[in-house]
Amino acid sequence: MTTRASLPSFSAIFDQSFAAFKERFWIFLVLWLISGVAYAVSGALGALALKVFAPLVIIPILAGLWVSGWTLAAQIMASREQIDLGDVILEAAAKAHTLVWVEILEAAAAIGGLFLLIVPGVYLGLSLTFAPFAVIEEGLTGFDALDRSHELVAGRWWSVATLLFFAMVPSMLLGKIPWAGWLLGSLAYSFLFLFALKLYRCLKLEGPPVETTFSSKLFFGMFALVGCVGSAAAVAAGTPLVLSEMRRQKMEIPSYLERFAPPPAPPPEIVAPLAAEAPAPSAPVPAAAPALDYPEACKAELAMFCEGRADKGAAACLALVPDGLLAPCKDALARLGAAN
Repeated sequence: MTTRASLPSFSAIFDQSFAAFKERFWIFLVLWLISGVAYAVSGALGALALKVFAPLVIIPILAGLWVSGWTLAAQIMASREQIDLGDVILEAAAKAHTLVWVEILEAAAAIGGLFLLIVPGVYLGLSLTFAPFAVIEEGLTGFDALDRSHELVAGRWWSVATLLFFAMVPSMLLGKIPWAGWLLGSLAYSFLFLFALKLYRCLKLEGPPVETTFSSKLFFGMFALVGCVGSAAAVAAGTPLVLSEMRRQKMEIPSYLERFAPPPAPPPEIVAPLAAEAPAPSAPVPAAAPALDYPEACKAELAMFCEGRADKGAAACLALVPDGLLAPCKDALARLGAAN
């Protein structure tokens, strides 16, 4: 087994990252402002699409994914020694779609590992962290980028996890500050990003990437497939529960989601039988009253079943009356329903 070289200390990587962050602070700030505006626009378009024509929401979703890939590519390119902001913006735009694809594969594989007893997901989530860097720094794509990241972390998982965990602390703390938390957290994330990039560059010093084997592609593909299928199943199972809770909270459910919502629960008065309060079978049924006026002998019972429904006619009320209940009223209600 090949012995892996030891990694630099946390303080050494931290100092290098902080120096690069100070030097490129304004560039990162501009990049984050551009991505923030782009995310806000795509979110507004998504909300508009939901109101106008729901299927159009796929367009702002794809736009948001592209912005995510562009932001990631731009930050990696902005960390180079000699940079021009205009070139960074244009080059990142050319690489955005490749990074989006790699991010989707990375997330799907990690989620697939979570579905397979959690531990594989945690392991893969960290092992594939450097895949986006491999896209920009080494020109790799798809499963090759995933395999490169996995190869670099192999044998040093705990060391890499410890370094990244302590680098995350500033980002987590600054993100909790009221009002300015979003901006400060974003800038702290840029520092964390630089820290991970410096760590990646230390890891890749051991040599160039090896050719990705079919077994490696099959390995990552299996986890990605499990992640996609499991996520789809979770969404399918959870959607009715979410919509049911929205209905219980009296929240408006979009019309295009109504068909996925479970039917509303019947009113308590329909669920609880009231047979004991029904009129005796021998009691005469009063003559039918004019339309929309219920038989006198049934009014007490109908009030419990048809409250607020009188304007809809007796037929609507009749559909709510349980079988075997209010038997003396059935005929009269049926006649009124036919009249209405």
